[in-house]
Parts: sequence; structure tokens; C-alpha cells
Amino acid sequence: MRFRFPALACLALLLVGTTAARADHPSTHGMVLFGTERTYLSHLPFFKTPHDYQVILAVRFGLLPNGKDAQAVYLKDKGEYGADLYTFEPETFVLPDQIAAKKAFKGTLYRGHFERGGTVIAKDVPVNIETILHFRKLDAKAPAARDQWLLFGTKREAYFAHRISAPPDFDQIVRVSPTTPDSEAAVPQSEAKVITLRVTRPLMRKTTHVAENPLGLGFVVVANVYTEHGDLEK
Repeated sequence: MRFRFPALACLALLLVGTTAARADHPSTHGMVLFGTERTYLSHLPFFKTPHDYQVILAVRFGLLPNGKDAQAVYLKDKGEYGADLYTFEPETFVLPDQIAAKKAFKGTLYRGHFERGGTVIAKDVPVNIETILHFRKLDAKAPAARDQWLLFGTKREAYFAHRISAPPDFDQIVRVSPTTPDSEAAVPQSEAKVITLRVTRPLMRKTTHVAENPLGLGFVVVANVYTEHGDLEK
């Protein structure tokens, strides 16, 4: 199956490519790595250039220099250690340029946070971008909208990611389980869907949150993937 490039993402990238991209400089953009049925990378943002982007990608790892499948190495480690958090430290690049062109890149895979004592699992990991689920430049002066969440994933492995608005804010990714057939069918795979929840703080495990929409979509939080407040305080 070929993944189509979403119109919304195209528009965002065109705007970024003609304005902010020129001002950005090459940097290391750390990312949260998660997913088993499908593999995702979520950029760890700040409200300052060149890290002021919320980006969520569906990716596929390639072969390591030793010939091993990096995807299998990641999943094997996750199965053996059951770690709650994995992160990825990519090579230096200009983030909007890299994403707009869906350029492949390499980096180092960590169990734990790569800047907070994480353990290296593999180096020179090739990353191929399959789908750009969400790409948006952050605006620290934008109106706060902390009840906005991004829904994406698969029917068997769905996720909410908090849609970051203005400081002080928080970054969170949680794995959720749909509670109704309509909720299961609503999980998008090609572009994250923005939904409104009756909650403006980090979601807690084993709690059910219903989206405010005509279908009354329901999901129960089954696991916290990542939560961060400090990086988005200002």
C-alpha cells in the first residue's frame, strides 16, 4: 500500500518551506520512539527555534551496518526489557527540510531518554519515513487550546498525543483502546485526527475519556508512553 501525502500536511510544509525553514539551522532533534504493530517517532519540541515543531511520523527502520534488522532489534529489546520509554537521537539536519522531502536519515536508538541516562541499543539506525501523521510549527503566542488531542494508529494499537498549543503546556503520548466499534473505525492511519476531549491535563491510565463529537467516541487509556512538562513551560 502506498501512503498518500495529506493535503493538510502539504499546506503546512509549503508554508514552513517558504518562511521558517530559511531561519532554522541544522540541529539534533530528539524523538520518542513507540509502537509495535507500527513504528512511530514523535519530535521532542521546545517553544524556541529550531525545535519549535510538533512532528509525528510513522517510520520503518532499515538494516544496521552489521546486517541486522534494526526493526527486529528494537522489538526484541522491547519484548525482553518491557521498558516504558525508548528515544531516538538522529543525525543533525534542518527539521522542516528533512520532513518536507521525506528524506531518510540515521541515528542512535536508546532504551530510556537519550539525554537522561538512556542505554544505547543500536547506532547508525536507518529511518525511512512512511507517513507524516502530524507536522506543525509551534507559536508561543497562539491561544491556548489544551483540550485538543491527536488520534492516530491502528485498530489494535491506537494513540492519543496532546496537540501542543502555547506555553505553559505539556507533551504527552498515551496508548488507548477503543470502547465501541465506531471508535475503533474512527482511528486514522494516514493523518492524525484532531479531536476535543473533556480534559486539559495529562491523561491517566485506565480512565475513559469521551471525545466531544456527535458519535461520542470512547477510548480507555491503557498505557502512558511519554509525558513532559518542563520542556514546554516557556
